[in-house]
Amino acid sequence: MRIGILTYWTSLENYGQILQLYALYTYLKTQGHDVFVIKYDGYGDNSLDRSLRERLKNLLVNPLKLLTYLRQLYKERIIQADLSAHDCEFRRFKEQHFQWSRLYHSYADLRDDPPKADIYICGSDMIWGANANRYKAFFLGFGGDQIKRIAYAPSFGSGKVSDSYLEKIKPYLDKFDLISTREESGRDICRQLGFRDARWFPDPTSLLSAKDYMDLSSCSPRKNPYVFMYLMGHPTSVPFRAIKEFAETRNLKIIYRASQGRRDKWPKLYPTIEEWIGCVSQAEYIITNSFHGCMFALIFKKKFLFIPLIRGAKHGNDRICSLLKKLHLTDRIWKGNIGVLENDINYIPVDKEMNAWIMNAKDTLNKHLQENI
Repeated sequence: MRIGILTYWTSLENYGQILQLYALYTYLKTQGHDVFVIKYDGYGDNSLDRSLRERLKNLLVNPLKLLTYLRQLYKERIIQADLSAHDCEFRRFKEQHFQWSRLYHSYADLRDDPPKADIYICGSDMIWGANANRYKAFFLGFGGDQIKRIAYAPSFGSGKVSDSYLEKIKPYLDKFDLISTREESGRDICRQLGFRDARWFPDPTSLLSAKDYMDLSSCSPRKNPYVFMYLMGHPTSVPFRAIKEFAETRNLKIIYRASQGRRDKWPKLYPTIEEWIGCVSQAEYIITNSFHGCMFALIFKKKFLFIPLIRGAKHGNDRICSLLKKLHLTDRIWKGNIGVLENDINYIPVDKEMNAWIMNAKDTLNKHLQENI
């Protein structure tokens, strides 16, 4: 089958975003399919529901939204400055590992000249978030009715969405042959809309093994043990002093990668994707506020600690808490005691639970891929 994947792909510093795409793409290739990425860059999409004037008016009459918007602009400036100073070779990685469609700038472009495929798959990450305003594309509203549509573990990014958003997306979900989401709450949202067969699937990164990622890794072996700290730019109350004391008392180095607008005084590393995998795989401990930081800690069976998001971003904690609850690992959520990081994790029951979940997802996905269109 010829399969087009639609998901986020534009980042030049979000490791999880690119690796979840890499994992789904690679898995489908191993199953014998002809796979490509639908190159939709909808950030300047002029075919959205509201005009630019309407969106600016909405910001001006809502001080909180305006403040959030200004903070985002400031964060974007930080990101661009970091990208200018440090090339982590994301463009090279994407050119090396993916086949692409032509570039689509808008939903209207996708609708008028859809990519040729037997199957469209909207992949993971928070592509179904209500704040994205690009739902027509990410709910695969383009292409003919003869094309099979599959949702592999997309995320709403929150446990709740508005009734108005549900009304918008239901006609698009009606066209799907298989619906799955990355969080339990997302599955429940779909079932609330009447899609009783909606599934809860693991993130695509779990479709590959630790060995698969090690084959990709290029990081040289490190002589000294270390804590790997991977923090995204979301609001997070990071216990830096406690982390420093934890590392110093155990003779550990701290290797720190901050991305997506996070700024602080701590020294940082700017690895390529291959080097980032190496940093995770060789770490003694992992501290992160990232969903994919937690995923790769699980893949490589590491002792780890998740630092929850705060303020306006705290709704994003559902992504990680849903996963850790399923695996009976909610004790890995920071609650004020850094010593929890040192507690052993019995990965035998964790792997048993995770492997059964992955096999169910693979079996269900492969069944739908093999059925006649």
